[in-house]
Amino acid sequence: MINKYIVPILGIKLPNRSIEVSELYYDAQIKSTLQGHIDLRFETMLQRCKIPNMGVHNAVNDAIMTAMIYLKLTKK
Repeated sequence: MINKYIVPILGIKLPNRSIEVSELYYDAQIKSTLQGHIDLRFETMLQRCKIPNMGVHNAVNDAIMTAMIYLKLTKK
């Protein structure tokens, strides 16, 4: 998301590796989903991963919840 705004300004992408949590979630869910449809909504990922919803979406809360989903999916 940040690269979308950085590239037009600086002409380069950030060197940091990006991780798409919804892709990790999809890969984990596809193994147990028979019909192939996986709900990738943020709220659904929180519920399925048993992560508490910290309320109103803002950058800090979303980052914390996303990090908790990542840790749950990677079991770190």
